[in-house]
Amino acid sequence: MEGLYGDAYRSWWALPDRLKDMDKEGIDIAIGFPTNGQLLGDIVWAKTPDLHEALVTAYNNWVIDYCKDSRGRMKAIGHATPMNAEAGVQEIYRVAKTDSVVGVFHPTMEIDNSWGDTRYEPL
Repeated sequence: MEGLYGDAYRSWWALPDRLKDMDKEGIDIAIGFPTNGQLLGDIVWAKTPDLHEALVTAYNNWVIDYCKDSRGRMKAIGHATPMNAEAGVQEIYRVAKTDSVVGVFHPTMEIDNSWGDTRYEPL
């Protein structure tokens, strides 16, 4: 990995290294999609609504903080909890007020339900 990604890998993709690579590649704006971050708020792991909401909020706070010093060049996809649709909607509105989050990823819905369930309609 180090041979392939160099400074970015050594700094675990710290923003200054990411911006340097973007400059080198001629990329004006990048959007970071959750990779391992998908699992932080996954309801398979976070079985209570309060824990799920806290994990989603923590992830969103992290991506907002990560992008803030990029001068608008780094954007991110945030999360919203489906376990409490109202809290999920509130989180979407909260992150929409930032210039960092440009979309929302919905983690796995509750195992006994599907996205067609009316409880998810507000989302």
